[in-house]
Amino acid sequence: MNELLLIVGPLLAAGLAALWPCDRTRPWFLPAAGLAHALLAFGLLLRPPEAPFHAWLGYDPLARAVLPAVSLLFLACSAYGVPYLRLRAERSNRVFVAGFLGALGLLSAAHMARHLGLLWIATEAVTLSAVPLLHFNNTPRAFEATWKYLLVGGTGIAKTMILAACASRRPSVAASGREYRSRAIAPARASLRTGGRSGRPADSGGMSGRDTSRSSSCSFFPRKGLLPVNPS
Repeated sequence: MNELLLIVGPLLAAGLAALWPCDRTRPWFLPAAGLAHALLAFGLLLRPPEAPFHAWLGYDPLARAVLPAVSLLFLACSAYGVPYLRLRAERSNRVFVAGFLGALGLLSAAHMARHLGLLWIATEAVTLSAVPLLHFNNTPRAFEATWKYLLVGGTGIAKTMILAACASRRPSVAASGREYRSRAIAPARASLRTGGRSGRPADSGGMSGRDTSRSSSCSFFPRKGLLPVNPS
């Protein structure tokens, strides 16, 4: 259950940062949460859990390979974020710090997701939590970058998830098609094997070759009134 702290810890820190009254000391939540997340991620890298704690979430090999790098990147950005927010002391950093910490928890949830729907929700939530970071300066260019980010990022994620869902369903559809074809061909193969053992075609019904040709000729001209030519 220690891997669950990779998700819950940053989200709790985001909630505390949103409730913290002082703008001057609030940015220190970023390096504190980043350091705790990095230590936990590298601890799980060295001692991974034996089995996932839930069917939809788990510290699988993908999370083990990616989350330590994500944690280090967040730690570096949070160390830069403290002096960055100090230079912009005239703006409130409540939403910025809470959104940044929430993005870390949601990124952890996305990398640990073992269900396609949960992965989609976590990825879209990361996209939304990054919006306050883009328009923090409240300039026209910042708002333009925010809208472009939402349109391009949200559309790309949606297309990727839809294609992944379609690709995951293709093997089952192909398997059902092969099963249907095998069921349709099985009776014909069985009749051919039966006819091969008796020395005559399986659909002749015990008739001689002349009777077989006569019946096939009559069935070929059902309404023309034409009779087959009797060679005898």
